[in-house]
Amino acid sequence: MRAASDRQSRPSKNQVSSIDIEAITEATPDSELAASPEHTAPTHAVRQTRRRTPRQARQAPGPKPRRPRRRRVRKQWVGLPPSSTVWDLADNCVKCGRPLTDPRSRQARVGTKCIRIYGSQQRKIPNPRHAAWTDRKAKADAAYIADKVRADAEYARAKTAYDQARAEWIRVRSGR
Repeated sequence: MRAASDRQSRPSKNQVSSIDIEAITEATPDSELAASPEHTAPTHAVRQTRRRTPRQARQAPGPKPRRPRRRRVRKQWVGLPPSSTVWDLADNCVKCGRPLTDPRSRQARVGTKCIRIYGSQQRKIPNPRHAAWTDRKAKADAAYIADKVRADAEYARAKTAYDQARAEWIRVRSGR
C-alpha cells in the first residue's frame, strides 16, 4: 500500500504547469537591459491605475430609482342590500277593525270573514332599512371617490419625481 504522500497528482489541462516560462523564452535586448544592475527605472514612471470596466462605471450613479406603484383604494363594505320593499303588516282588519291574530291575516290585512267578502288587501311598502343602507352606500362611494382622487394625485406626483430621478440616473450612468 502506498501512502497518500507518495502519490503524485497529474497536472490537469487547466492548471498552469510548474515549468519556468522565462527559461523557455529567449532573452531580448530590452529584458537584458532591465536585468542589468546599471539599469535604473525612468523618473517619470507611470503609475498604473485600475481602469473601471463599463459595468463598474454604470454602477457609480447609485441604485436605479424605484418605479412608483398605484395605491390600491378599497371601498368600504356596507353589507348586502336588504330588500327594497316589505309587506305592510296590519294589527287590525282594514275593513271591520277587528284585531288580527293569524300571521297570514296580518299580511292580508283583513280577517277571515272580510277576506271572503273583500279579498286580500295585501300591499308592499318601501323598506326603511333599505333607505338607510342606500345612505351608507352613498357615503361610502363618496369616500371612495375622494380617496381615489387623492391616490391618483399622489401617484402623478411620484411618477413625475420618478421620471426626473430616472433621467438624472441615466445621465450620470452614461457619463455625460
